[in-house]
Amino acid sequence: IYLPTPLKAEIGDRVWNDVNKNGIQDSGETGIAGVTVTLYDDNNTPIAFTVTNADGYYFFQNLEPGTYTVGFSL
Repeated sequence: IYLPTPLKAEIGDRVWNDVNKNGIQDSGETGIAGVTVTLYDDNNTPIAFTVTNADGYYFFQNLEPGTYTVGFSL
């Protein structure tokens, strides 16, 4: 009997300096390092955190599929 491995979810993106305040990551807008990113479950309970890298990227992986929210603090 073959039992497939359940799929896992991933969440990630980039925190950047939105110079023209249009909500789009435009060319030349630099990432922001050192931002704490907190991952919350669907009950608004913090379940993980990370810090953006030198280019402003963050990533959470190996998550159970579901509803999550991310929060940011400098």
